[in-house]
Amino acid sequence: MTIDIKQAVHRVLSTAGIPINPVVLSPPQTGNPMSFYQSMDFSDIEKVQAGLDSFVQMLVNGKCRAFVVSGPAGSSKTSSTTSLLKRYSPNSCVHISGTLSPIMVYIKMYRHSNPGEVIVLDDVDSLYKSLEGMNVIKAATDSGPKRMISWLTANPLLKAWGIPNTFEFKGGMVLISNESMNSKKGSKLSVHMKAIADRLYHIPMGTDDKEEQFHQLCYYVVKQGMLRARGLSPKQESEILQYITDHYDRLPSITLRTATKLADLMQQAPSEWEALADLSLLEKKHIEIF
Repeated sequence: MTIDIKQAVHRVLSTAGIPINPVVLSPPQTGNPMSFYQSMDFSDIEKVQAGLDSFVQMLVNGKCRAFVVSGPAGSSKTSSTTSLLKRYSPNSCVHISGTLSPIMVYIKMYRHSNPGEVIVLDDVDSLYKSLEGMNVIKAATDSGPKRMISWLTANPLLKAWGIPNTFEFKGGMVLISNESMNSKKGSKLSVHMKAIADRLYHIPMGTDDKEEQFHQLCYYVVKQGMLRARGLSPKQESEILQYITDHYDRLPSITLRTATKLADLMQQAPSEWEALADLSLLEKKHIEIF
């Protein structure tokens, strides 16, 4: 493949201003293999991380009732939030993931409704699809002096488990979303979505822009030790980042999971990890027939 060097020099990361074309991005062959990546400007990402840290502390201390963390899959929304909650309040976090049923969320909220307790609703977007789910979230994030949560339709689960149809929720809540809070505009539930968005603090973590995704990935590798925690050496870290750089245009997206998949291949098949990555992660090249 012929690479236009002049064009490559002007392809830069929108946040850090660092070229990412394989011709330009070439970590040093001697010395510290990660020195190039360590020199990147991560100040914007660090501001987001510091802000998330502050909101988690306020939530645990009862100074904030709820907030939403949004971003595409693989942008460390859940792991960053839950790790901070474990640090500041290790015994009070309840993490609910998977397809969220409104009635089960209601039951969990009743059982963890005390001050200082925090419920993390992972992939909360599934709750946005029903009016019951919307109403539960709206009540839990209400700004009034009391947050009364109600389930006013008959349900055998509530009766069987002795759970009232109304209770006061005094805990905190974190919503983890893959979507923008404005993504339901024009739908039947858009009014409820707007009401929820108006109640919440919103912390965006990452976008669908590949350049910003790569920048964020480098941050988690360099600053958070994401790959070191998996037992990789600095040389192996550099090789993974270089692989992503070399195949930037053929990767459908670049998320933290991209790096962890490559790390798993590197550890499980050290002699053929690149070939396996080419096969399983890259978009197929378009072949023109003349």
